[in-house]
Amino acid sequence: MTARPRWSTPALLLWSALVLLLCSGTSPLYAFHDWTDANTYLTMGQGLLAGAVPYRDLFDHKGPLLYVIYALGAALDPGGFAGVFCLQCLSLALTLYGVFRLALYLGSAPGPALLCACALPLFLLSAGVYYLPDALDYGGGSAEEFCLPLFSLSLWLTARGEGPEGWTLLALGGLAGCVAQIKFSLCLFWAGLLAPHLLCLLFQRRGRALARALALLAMGFALSWLPYLAYALRTGSLDDFWGAYVLFNRDYAAAGVDSLRALLRRAAEQTVRSLKGAPAVCLALLAGAWGCRAAGRTPGPWRAGVLLSAAGLGWAVFSGRTMPYTLLPLLLYAGVGLAVLAVRLPAPRRPALATGLLLPPLLLLTVSANRMLVHKPMFFSSAPTCQEAVAARIRSGPCQDPTVLEAGMLSRGFYNELGLIPPVRFFYLPNIPDALHPEILDSQLSAISRQATDYVILQSGNPDLSEERLPEDPRQAQLFQAAFQQYRLEAVIPGTGAVDHLFYYLFLYRPPL
Repeated sequence: MTARPRWSTPALLLWSALVLLLCSGTSPLYAFHDWTDANTYLTMGQGLLAGAVPYRDLFDHKGPLLYVIYALGAALDPGGFAGVFCLQCLSLALTLYGVFRLALYLGSAPGPALLCACALPLFLLSAGVYYLPDALDYGGGSAEEFCLPLFSLSLWLTARGEGPEGWTLLALGGLAGCVAQIKFSLCLFWAGLLAPHLLCLLFQRRGRALARALALLAMGFALSWLPYLAYALRTGSLDDFWGAYVLFNRDYAAAGVDSLRALLRRAAEQTVRSLKGAPAVCLALLAGAWGCRAAGRTPGPWRAGVLLSAAGLGWAVFSGRTMPYTLLPLLLYAGVGLAVLAVRLPAPRRPALATGLLLPPLLLLTVSANRMLVHKPMFFSSAPTCQEAVAARIRSGPCQDPTVLEAGMLSRGFYNELGLIPPVRFFYLPNIPDALHPEILDSQLSAISRQATDYVILQSGNPDLSEERLPEDPRQAQLFQAAFQQYRLEAVIPGTGAVDHLFYYLFLYRPPL
């Protein structure tokens, strides 16, 4: 294995910061990151810092480690996404580091290994998966993004030697446990990656080695969960965790599927539709398959494990509700092909100079594929966002310490712009049929009816609603009717960015004289 140069780690970190500065919506270059999921996670993280207990006091259905990550980001930047951006840079750098070390292990020279690792963002940040320019949505901070380094490091760790053993198995169990605390379905990655190695031990009748490997994996997995389990027991929120993270996600993924046949059909349809709509994913998977075939130095179980891990991730992605950003882990397999390609590239006499000359055109290609720089408003834009406009009206209102509820919609960032912790557990309305979880809409209707907050924000495509002219959608009609009856309409503010076709109704509670 080629020695790792000292400059490689800071170079990867600097490169990650540069590409994300131009390609992530959390970057300080852009006016506001209006992706609903990222705003939900940031609200959960800020709530955690303020003493709110996830799942019990604030509801969302991702894993607890994701909220810890966002809480760290909120601690670094209480007023926005700059802290999350810094953690994204670290996450991407670790992802590239895993590919870089894999290339070195396969026999690449440092220069080609670094260059090929730096080419991976061309796939990860490609348009239509990481960012949707037509809708000005997504663009950084997904749960999948923070899982990528754990996948990448696992691919490198399992490639070394004849198979993982000892502390490596303990580490792999811990990495799987961390992903289980972000998005548990993605743990199928390790089931595929390690299955060939464990089956080899079984077929070789090495029962003691197999038992030891399984014990180390289980120990690493369990150790990663201990901090959260201790927290959940101390706060009495274990039942809330089970209901939100396990049962709700089960219902969310299975919505509209009532049999195994229907599940297989939906998975097949989503696979075909997603791969047709995202050619970069097809190219990444083909690159990974080629890398497994061409990586002759690695043992057969590892190559089979990489292919099976892709199959495991594919099932996790396509058997549930597939969104463009959920394809992100599949793009990582381009890194396997890039690591093998690095071995076949000639080693330049001055690797730092050669790599430096090739990185600017690579950056241009990556930014062009992402297209955020062209479509998203920059920070020096003079026009206020709808979040800023709503926040300005609330700050200038009569309430000294206002409380707010964003009702009937996904979280659009009003809480984060105002720096407020929602006082209502169901502080947004998830994309799930009301028949499966009617308590969410009922909770928001109850909060409006009893004037639980000073302000209520509702969303509509019609700027002329009134108590006599309600939305056609029954869910929205109930919310607007309750708001018009219990509150006074203060303003109708046009949406901006991803919601420039919508309008935001700001209601203020005025008690009777």
